[in-house]
This record gives sequence, C-alpha cells and structure tokens, in this order.
Amino acid sequence: MIVAAILIAGAAAVFTDWLFLVVLFGEARASYPEVWWPAIRDGDTKPAKIWSAALGFVASASIVLLVALSSPHGLWHALTIAAIAFLAPAAFLLTAFQFVKLDLWVAFAAGLAWGTRLLIAGIVAGLML
Repeated sequence: MIVAAILIAGAAAVFTDWLFLVVLFGEARASYPEVWWPAIRDGDTKPAKIWSAALGFVASASIVLLVALSSPHGLWHALTIAAIAFLAPAAFLLTAFQFVKLDLWVAFAAGLAWGTRLLIAGIVAGLML
C-alpha cells in the first residue's frame, strides 16, 4: 500500500507545477526574465520539468513515509503532517524572496504548487494507509 500511495501521490503531484506556474500564474514568470537559467529563457524546459517531476515523487514519498511511520493514522493526521512539512520550504521561499528578484506571483504560485503537492500526498496517504 505504501508503494501504491507513493505512485498515486507522485503522479498526481506532477501536475501541480503546471497548474500553478503555467496555467494560473504563467504571465508572472516574464516579470524578471534575467533570473531564469539561459536554457529556460530559450525555451528548453524539458530537463527542468523532468527534475521537477522526480522531486515531486521524492516529496510525495517523504510525506507518505512520514504518515506510514507515525501513528495514529487517518486523513487529518496525514494532512497535519503535510501542512507541517510545507512550513520549511515556505519559510525558505519567503527568505529567498527577500534577496532574489522574484515576482511575488511566481513565489505565490510556487508555494501553492508545493503545498498542493504535499497535501495531495497527505490525502492519498491518509486514505490508503
């Protein structure tokens, strides 16, 4: 069940970056084009997308394993773990925002994508484990 939960959560999480960073807030990425890697600016996003998907599976697996290793199990417990896990990268992103030129909407979209990714893993783990 743990492997199935990781695969389901990881597959669902792949779409969070696309939804938030492309569909909903895609125009904000053009605010500061100089901050993107040259290959990304030139449209070669395939390697970044592959890494993003792979890291989404790692994040999903982390939440599923945290839920599996803790007890008691249940949906609210799993969602609490996912929400707590969101705080560290959210703090990092907000700290980086103070020093790196980043559009507020891009930071917001990235935070939504990451948080959604973790909540999806929490929901799947809470329901399956």
